[in-house]
Amino acid sequence: MSEQQLRRVLVEHWLEIAEEDYWSPQTALSADPPKLSVAGFATQQMAEKCLKAYLEHHGAEIPRTHDLRALVAMCSREDQEFATLTVQATALDEVGITPRYPPVRLSREAVSKGLAMAERIRAFVRDRLPETSSPPDL
Repeated sequence: MSEQQLRRVLVEHWLEIAEEDYWSPQTALSADPPKLSVAGFATQQMAEKCLKAYLEHHGAEIPRTHDLRALVAMCSREDQEFATLTVQATALDEVGITPRYPPVRLSREAVSKGLAMAERIRAFVRDRLPETSSPPDL
């Protein structure tokens, strides 16, 4: 397998697991009681994996980090328009990572806003990847 083929496989894998994270918040929110920290974390994870797919597509070394702001900055080196996602990245880090440590608790409204921001990042990245690298909408 060539390096380019391997990169394409890895991009598709990042997008596939991002899509799995896309459905996790809906499941967590429909639980009784809703699992808000799980839903928040999944929204952040979806955005993280989409950004990593973009970096993989461009041959960048994928850092082992959950810091969306750092990932957006890395993506901005390839496409300066990624800088427009900095506000969403900062907010998603607050929704996804901060509540994993007590005593912070999330509200359903915060998770819903986080999901909308993650969906924006998802669409932004997918619009910048070749069609063959995008998984079908579920």
